[in-house]
Amino acid sequence: RQLTNYGAAGASAVELEWTVDNQNGKIPISLTEPLPAMYRASVPLSVTLPALNRTGTYNLKVKVASVNGSVSASESEESLGSLDIWSWLPKKRPLLEEYTATSCGYCPRGPVGMAKMEELYGSDFVSVTYHHADVMSILSPDEYPNAAPSQPVAWLDRVRETDPYFGDLIKEKVFGIDRVWTEVASVFTPADISLSCGWTDNSHNRLSAECSVSFVKAFDDCDFRLSYILVADGLNGTGREWSQGNYYSGQTGTWPADFDDLVNSPNPIQGVVFDHVAIYSPFVKGIENSLPSKIEEGETAKHSISISLDDAVNLDGESLIQDGLAYSVVAVLLDATTGDVINCVKTEVGDMGAVNDVTTNEGIVSVEYFDVTGRRLPEAPSDGIYIECSRQVNGRCIIRKLIGRK
Repeated sequence: RQLTNYGAAGASAVELEWTVDNQNGKIPISLTEPLPAMYRASVPLSVTLPALNRTGTYNLKVKVASVNGSVSASESEESLGSLDIWSWLPKKRPLLEEYTATSCGYCPRGPVGMAKMEELYGSDFVSVTYHHADVMSILSPDEYPNAAPSQPVAWLDRVRETDPYFGDLIKEKVFGIDRVWTEVASVFTPADISLSCGWTDNSHNRLSAECSVSFVKAFDDCDFRLSYILVADGLNGTGREWSQGNYYSGQTGTWPADFDDLVNSPNPIQGVVFDHVAIYSPFVKGIENSLPSKIEEGETAKHSISISLDDAVNLDGESLIQDGLAYSVVAVLLDATTGDVINCVKTEVGDMGAVNDVTTNEGIVSVEYFDVTGRRLPEAPSDGIYIECSRQVNGRCIIRKLIGRK
């Protein structure tokens, strides 16, 4: 927020008076950046309110009660705003969906951008790549979650169009997708989401996934849906259909240093390994009735699904399964009314969160409970966030983050 001067004197300290519902108080603030003695001059101002023992959305009123220790002479009205108070804040992960093609000579910058984002944000960065009109295509353009008349293009949460490397700084030719991603990641999300998945057969041909969604606020007559995308890393092949166009070839001094490998590579490039590739995505608009239409504050809803690798085929019906691929599942929470992505999570198949059978308790040896700092609890708490670890006979653990309800 900004503190604006409507007088002639400057200020180094102010006292703010706040009101929320029937509670109020005053907060003295020493300005880290003094307010200049200039009409309409402004400085940034950040205020921390005391903890309020309630949850929900309230009207917040704030006004300047004193300036430099003297009662404020301003006759301006209170500033009004909306204050959301929650017992905990869900982790927001934006979904980046990139559209690319092997025939697209500018598309190789997408993998460069995604590699940098993974270095910066690790597992919080969730990305999916849809291939257009090539051997890895699984959706026709009219089935895409977003419009992609030309490539490369990326969409964040299906509401923000941008570039997979430059972000909104494509004219400046500098890395900028991190700025757009950070902006979207800062938006409040009403639900946390977690995912566990693992193989259900010894041949590793079928997997099960269980998604848990915990809501921090209540909803009536809502239409939230879950969608699942099977993603593969390591796809590769030989021949013309697997060659990647590269318009950056030989363009020394034109592009960022991140593009040096592309500049020094031929056009097209042979032997490319393709990661983040969506190889099965039948639920673009979400699965109807996968979540309840009425949700209570603090409620945790769960949904399970089984996926067969036999269904991972391109538009020509050819299998996209290859030896040595690494598989992940992306679970996406959608608002079906708007089509917006509310939250998402990406989990490798067969990691510590993997399960052999997510629909029964068979094979569970023990169940342990921990708080969010990792301390073991004697039993599941009646309220607050906690971690449940169900250990199976095969040594795997099912890890769930849950919310106790009194």
